[in-house]
Amino acid sequence: MRIHSPALHRARPLFVLRRGRKAMSGKGEILVVDDTPESVKLMENTFSEAGYNVRTATDGELALASAASAPPELVLLDIRMPGLDGFEVCRRLKALPELRNIPVIFLSGLAEPLERAEGLKLGAVDFVEKSFDREELLARVESHLKMSRLNARLEAEIERHKITEKLRLESEEKYRALVELSPDAVFVSSGGRITFANRAAGKLLGAAAPEQLLGKAIWELFTLSEQSRVRGSLDLLLKGGKAPLTEAKIARPDGTELEVEVSASTFDSPQGLAAQVVLRDITARKNIEAQLLQAQKMETVGRLAGGVAHDFNNLVTAINGYARVVLDSLPAGDPRRPDMREILDAGERAAQITGQLLAFSRKQLLQPVVQDVNLLVENSGGMIKRLIGENIAFELKLSQAPCFAKVDAAQFSQVLMNLALNARDAMAQFREGKSRGGKLCIKTWLADMPAAWRAERPALAGGPLVCVSVADTGIGMGPQILSRLFEPFFTTKPAGKGTGLGLSTAYGIIKQSGGEITAESVPGGGSVFNIYLPQFSAVIARTPEAGCPPPAGGRETLLFVEDEATLLKLGRRVLTGCGYTVLTAPDGAAALEALRAHDHSVDLLITDLVMPGMNGSELAKAAVKFCPGLRTLYMSGYTQEIISSAEVEKEGKAFIQKPFSPDSLALKVRQVLDSPADRARA
Repeated sequence: MRIHSPALHRARPLFVLRRGRKAMSGKGEILVVDDTPESVKLMENTFSEAGYNVRTATDGELALASAASAPPELVLLDIRMPGLDGFEVCRRLKALPELRNIPVIFLSGLAEPLERAEGLKLGAVDFVEKSFDREELLARVESHLKMSRLNARLEAEIERHKITEKLRLESEEKYRALVELSPDAVFVSSGGRITFANRAAGKLLGAAAPEQLLGKAIWELFTLSEQSRVRGSLDLLLKGGKAPLTEAKIARPDGTELEVEVSASTFDSPQGLAAQVVLRDITARKNIEAQLLQAQKMETVGRLAGGVAHDFNNLVTAINGYARVVLDSLPAGDPRRPDMREILDAGERAAQITGQLLAFSRKQLLQPVVQDVNLLVENSGGMIKRLIGENIAFELKLSQAPCFAKVDAAQFSQVLMNLALNARDAMAQFREGKSRGGKLCIKTWLADMPAAWRAERPALAGGPLVCVSVADTGIGMGPQILSRLFEPFFTTKPAGKGTGLGLSTAYGIIKQSGGEITAESVPGGGSVFNIYLPQFSAVIARTPEAGCPPPAGGRETLLFVEDEATLLKLGRRVLTGCGYTVLTAPDGAAALEALRAHDHSVDLLITDLVMPGMNGSELAKAAVKFCPGLRTLYMSGYTQEIISSAEVEKEGKAFIQKPFSPDSLALKVRQVLDSPADRARA
């Protein structure tokens, strides 16, 4: 049905804003702008009856105000109006970002082609004559509204996509920044090939730039023995399985291998499912773990060696002691004297072995003083040269600066001798019974090692170090031998050519001195043993006063305490023979009872340190309650850390090392009894 609009213009416009009768829940909201009330009424009725919400405005200014306050979904706009005409209103609507997408349909009684062109240029979507067919108008409006809504949805989707893309790019930028700062090597693998690698990855793999790794299969980074395992784990991960944290070895272009911790996860990428693989270099950690395991093994072996040495020392002391007693009782020329001498010689060799075991287990009692290691090395040089022979060149490279360290001079010299003998044997490659010779060099210097080096040796004190190296040009060693080098009784020499205690003794002495000893070697390339000791300030070591040894006998009363029955009898026999009154006890409780029974008149307590129940130190502290002026002489072959070298040196404690001879026991007892009143106290 065609509807004819009333007159195009009336005398005066209606400056009112009218809302349609329908609620906002209709088919859409339309703003009708016309200065003719009849036309406005007709449009309002037409669209309201069709289910639209209708707002009206009678001039351009009111139309712009209405649209700005609540944007409609479509505007029906008269072209010819007083004040702002329809073209100007359309121009202003399209100039506002929040209104520019509202479809505008021009209303005109007689729209010329030029006017239509102008309206379309301004952004109108249609022209409708005021003499219109109702159904056609409604169809046009509905079509334009659908198109507008579709465009709005598309624009919203495009905007959402832009925001999503922006967030994705920002996220990728943050991820890249974090990954580039990561100390771990990070790879992204898609389709089995590396598509991304951070700077740490290039550094770990020895590549000049991480881009050199792109395109490679991720499993190709690993050693041949690891590739199939790593590839299987990644394939399982990409199929939805789990790839647990694992450890593997990677191969660098220079041939070196590094141990790494491998973790992997999957994520969705534009190219499909991808894997992120993270490699953490754990080579240093593995080295520390290996050192810890080696240290624990050495500690366990050391405890065993110390325990064996303690028991063996008691036996050797008894054997040597009674052999000496028997030998001294035999007249000169007695045919049995050579046999007794052989027994004593064998006992002395056994004592040396127990001493080496104690050195390795770090249970011997050292008497360290601060002294210049340069002088110790120089003084040992003559003996070392005689030991290694004339066919081996010998060189000393001593530091120009003094190298003060706190060591037991005799024991440190023993370390140098053991290392020199080991070097001599390594260079003793014989051909037709003649040695090829070689070169042995001992060098000293001062150094302050870097933090990474110290981190692997936490037991070593901080500060500058005194360093001593013993280098030879021998046959060298491989990794398997190096890993067991300092174990007691380990030797590569033929049977009967060595005890396997030389290097373990050196190890124990240096460790007990608060230092470290390491070995570097390759087959055919010689060996270098490095000793590191904390540096000390220069002090003048005390020198013993000259004089003749005191007499070895006396009339004092002694209490001899020893849980080994054979040694208990030996001690009583030796000391009784020196004129002393000797009380004996097999343990601490019996010793205290003997003190009570003897009316506390005992001059010297001689006690073993390591005993079941109450140890020697505890006994001495309990004994002074009965005898306040009592002196104590400790004896042991295995201190078990009950007393330390520092206590012997600084606190004046008296100590005799097992195994000892009858003469040395008698001499030590006399020295303790004649020492100043503040010495040899519990």
